[in-house]
Amino acid sequence: EISGNYYTFAVIEKFEYLGGKHDPERLVAYNKQFASYGNIYGRFDGAYADRFNYWFEHIFKLLQYDPDTRQAVMTVYGPQDRHESKDIPCTLHHQYFMRDGELHLLATMRSNGMLWGFPYDVNGFCFLQEVMASWLGIPVGTYTHIVGSMHIYMDNQERVDQLATAMISLDTNGKTNPVFNLNYEETKIALPIFDAAERLLRTGKFKEAENLATYLPDCLRAYLDILVTKWLPEEK
Repeated sequence: EISGNYYTFAVIEKFEYLGGKHDPERLVAYNKQFASYGNIYGRFDGAYADRFNYWFEHIFKLLQYDPDTRQAVMTVYGPQDRHESKDIPCTLHHQYFMRDGELHLLATMRSNGMLWGFPYDVNGFCFLQEVMASWLGIPVGTYTHIVGSMHIYMDNQERVDQLATAMISLDTNGKTNPVFNLNYEETKIALPIFDAAERLLRTGKFKEAENLATYLPDCLRAYLDILVTKWLPEEK
């Protein structure tokens, strides 16, 4: 259960971030809880993907030009959040550093729930760090996660305890996340293919998705294979 549907949602969230455009229908398909956070237009006010859209590529070009820059900051929470909403971003900003030939990332949060926020945030943000490092052609350095209010809701306590116990004895059988190893141009070519293949999977067109996936680089094909587990019919 730890690595089942919860992880397929984590994967699709990563690619929403990287693609820079959020798709409410797709998010809800992978996580039905999201439906309760939409606004009157069916959109999510605090969707990170749209906010990352400009900043991520700007930071890449900034670090290319000046590896010592202290301006590689991606702001998430902003003046657009001065209103009532069910979906106010928990992330304040990201700051990227190139130091000693490695790429480091500092993420600052105003708030983080231990069950439904923290695991997905660290997973998704470290993925962005890995992508940025790959684009720059340097190793991944440290990831630092700073939170103003880290919390566990009382009705989640039992679930958190169960997960903590399970994680102690978790056996991954040597499995790890696919390693992202594409440069900027390769990523821009491959992402639309990944999105199209995912859409085919979601609509039950498995053969067409499989054919399209043959055009994907290995690392994206591996992520698509994870999503297949969400949509393939269960064997009876």
